[in-house]
Amino acid sequence: ALGVVGVRHVMDHLGMIDEPVDHPLAQVYRRTVWVRSPDTSGVFLTERRAGEEVREGEVLGTVTDPVTEARATIRAPSDGRIIGMTTFGESAPGGKLLEHFGFTVDNVVNTVEELLED
Repeated sequence: ALGVVGVRHVMDHLGMIDEPVDHPLAQVYRRTVWVRSPDTSGVFLTERRAGEEVREGEVLGTVTDPVTEARATIRAPSDGRIIGMTTFGESAPGGKLLEHFGFTVDNVVNTVEELLED
């Protein structure tokens, strides 16, 4: 549906359609913050939607480790608006994710050496 809105805006701009198209005011964000799970890695689940306003301390979602079932509640660090999010995927500090997915120095070196041998 969002793609259709974009196409209609372009067609309106080019004078290709006669029907009026609503052009909402652009929103400018001067500061953004990434909110991550500090200790628990796992799957992030939320019922929040992109564009939704949030208040400091409100629950944004949970991160649940599918193996240990450890759960962390993720809260908004300040008042704001959700401008981007992942509703399903791995969540953890970057180094832990790299290691979890096999991006260690040893694995990378071994893979490069194997590729060079072929």
